[in-house]
Amino acid sequence: MIQDLADRRLWQEQDAEAIKLAARARERVCLLLGAGASVPLLPTAAKLKAAILAAVMSDQLHREFNLGRLTELAEQSHITLEVFCSMLRYRCGRRFDVLRMWTEICRGVGVNSLAASIAALRRAGWCGPILTTNFDSVIQEALSGQPFRILTEPQLRSDTEPDDGDVCALHGTTFQQQPGNGLGAPRFAPPLSATARGLARPYPPSLYRYLSTLFASGRKLLVIGHSGRDYYDINPMLAELKASQPALLDNWLWISYPGGNEDEVPRLGQLVGAQNVLRADATRVLLQVCDRLGLRSEGWPQSAKTDGWQERLRAATATFELAPDDIRQFLLDLERNLPGAWVVQEHYRLYSAGYGEGDTLTFGGVAQGGALEASERELPDLDFLQVPFGDLLRGQFAYRDDDRRYAGREDLAPEYDYARAVVLLEGIAQKIDLVLGASLAGSLRAEDQALLLVGKAIAVDYLGLIHRKRWQFLGKEELRRESLSCFRRCIELAGRARAALAPLLAAARKDPDRQQALEDLVQSWVWELIGKDNLARTLPRPEAACAFREAIAARQQLIKRELKRRRREEAVSAMNDYLIAHYPQLWLRASELVKLLLHAEGDTAVPLPWDQISKESQAEVLANLKLCQNAYDRFSGLTVGVHGHYPALVEARIIVYAAQGFAKRTARAHAAALGKIEVIYARLREIAKRSPAVSRTWVQNVDERVAAIREKMQGAGPP
Repeated sequence: MIQDLADRRLWQEQDAEAIKLAARARERVCLLLGAGASVPLLPTAAKLKAAILAAVMSDQLHREFNLGRLTELAEQSHITLEVFCSMLRYRCGRRFDVLRMWTEICRGVGVNSLAASIAALRRAGWCGPILTTNFDSVIQEALSGQPFRILTEPQLRSDTEPDDGDVCALHGTTFQQQPGNGLGAPRFAPPLSATARGLARPYPPSLYRYLSTLFASGRKLLVIGHSGRDYYDINPMLAELKASQPALLDNWLWISYPGGNEDEVPRLGQLVGAQNVLRADATRVLLQVCDRLGLRSEGWPQSAKTDGWQERLRAATATFELAPDDIRQFLLDLERNLPGAWVVQEHYRLYSAGYGEGDTLTFGGVAQGGALEASERELPDLDFLQVPFGDLLRGQFAYRDDDRRYAGREDLAPEYDYARAVVLLEGIAQKIDLVLGASLAGSLRAEDQALLLVGKAIAVDYLGLIHRKRWQFLGKEELRRESLSCFRRCIELAGRARAALAPLLAAARKDPDRQQALEDLVQSWVWELIGKDNLARTLPRPEAACAFREAIAARQQLIKRELKRRRREEAVSAMNDYLIAHYPQLWLRASELVKLLLHAEGDTAVPLPWDQISKESQAEVLANLKLCQNAYDRFSGLTVGVHGHYPALVEARIIVYAAQGFAKRTARAHAAALGKIEVIYARLREIAKRSPAVSRTWVQNVDERVAAIREKMQGAGPP
């Protein structure tokens, strides 16, 4: 059927007989619906942001600010709807009730022609499971009168299998199941923008497994009204299909509306193959299918009131009791592009969660497509107070690019000074100093100052990493001292940012939501901890052990706070916190302490025999190895993705098994230890082959470490 529908002549000429033939094939097609499927009943993200601005501004604010200019600023690609709502919640706390706003906007929205067509085709046996990224109940209203099952992330935790009656709301829903239908009244995940704290997240394992089963089943899949910009959930799954089972993508037909952006068809072609993307009016085609099958009834929706949602939005926001000064500060945030600085800082947590440069460039719509190397892209949309915060990203990317080029080199490369990264990072640090120096008269708000200080802390931290890399390569002690100085400076700058933010946090002490949003926005505590992490990695061994213990305890405290927040809110979705970023950092630091205690800090170093460290150190090693495993297991409960820090867990286990084997000093004990090492080592190599997230350089270092351990154990005895 999809092959028939993919006939371009059919779509361009509306060949009724071909449509009729395709419809009679009666394959139960799976549908994926995006925001365009609810138009014109509900707005696009751009229209909604513009309407929210108009609704929350008082007459006085309308006189102070240019609404047209603010609307243009809100349309910038890095200010996604989730970022926009996060900024409002940061300023207004719980008073700006995003969930209530969405519920009111979607209340009684009605049914459009597309939804009516889909409902009729499902009743006729043409349509099976429906996947939707929309929060509204347009499709559910259309399906009333026939059985269907609403699924969100909580309903999928029992590994639910796909069914032809499913309506799976991928990003949450405002729909409320009424009791008395045999299903009870389950609690569905709320709209993602209501709980989002900015960070993009992959699907949790239950939702991933459901979709994987559906996509691998060979079902035909029709995509309608979807932009293909879900970079952290649907898009990665499509990338996996393209890499592992590309033939399955020929089951997809992605319909791009003729009035859409010109770049949409080639961009979608990169996702599912150009032959599986068509420009067409999906509503018109499905209506013709229904006509030929005699499915259209007299009560079919002919037109829809398109401004009803605006009235409901204005009514909802009028009850929020928003403080005029909070809204004034939010409008200043837009004017100064505070979201640009925040988006840049948020990229650290994307790396922590396991994403790479290509993924982070698309976060917040920063950059999409194109062949430019990440560090070469100009990112002017991220300027904040005339400071090019985009250069912080470019500096980080340049550092990683150079690091990959230098990996494994034994000769001294003339360019081993990370020149591109140094120019970018030193440049932005100087520009931040200029702005901070010019602001002594008090023109900067506390949060502006804090963001600038954190921006400089990031630049200084990366300069410290460059000095550290050069110290490791060249062995010059003065380079280690320079790196330590940078990390201490990073800690100091982040501490100053935290102090600048303290009065705002104190003022918000009665509003935990607002306090949390402030800390999410100005990530001073994150970069203070990062500075301490890197300090621990660079200090001499006795001092480093104490520093690692402090850093690990701080990470555990962060995780406890997130878990407490989750319990307090009785979260129905696992997609609304930062645990996915904290767990990998925890097992990474715990693994580094294991290496340190066993004198195996180098990339390929062989550990001390177990009996050459104290009983206290042995207990600490085992406790941290258990901590590594627990953190990894908890991370694996949040996502099925392989994390780039996975080798750290493997290394820690290899080092402990080797140390314990060396202590026994018998060939049999060595063989037993090697057997355990070879099992987990083989697992690492298998994962590395199929996961680009795992660094090949890191795996090569593990190769060399295992080879050294093997040589010692099979040779003369312990090291």
